[in-house]
Amino acid sequence: MAIPAGRLSAASDWGMRRSNQDAVEAFVIDRREVMVAEYAACVRAGRCAPAKTGGSCNTGVAGRAKHPINCVDWSQATA
Repeated sequence: MAIPAGRLSAASDWGMRRSNQDAVEAFVIDRREVMVAEYAACVRAGRCAPAKTGGSCNTGVAGRAKHPINCVDWSQATA
C-alpha cells in the first residue's frame, strides 16, 4: 500500500486518540513483514545481500527464524 507524502493525523489515520499531526515523506508498507527465514532463502538464492548480525539483529540468533528481518538497509529491503 502506498502512502502519499503529506500530514498524517494519528487520531484519524491510525485510530489513536492523539490529535497532533506530523509531516512525512511518501512511503510503502507491505501487508506483512518479511521473516528471517524468508530473507535467508532470498540470500541463498543470490537475490539478496546478507543482513547484519550481532547486537539487536535477528539474523543468526537461534529461535528467531520466524521473527521479522531487521538490520538491513534500503537496498536490501527492496530486494
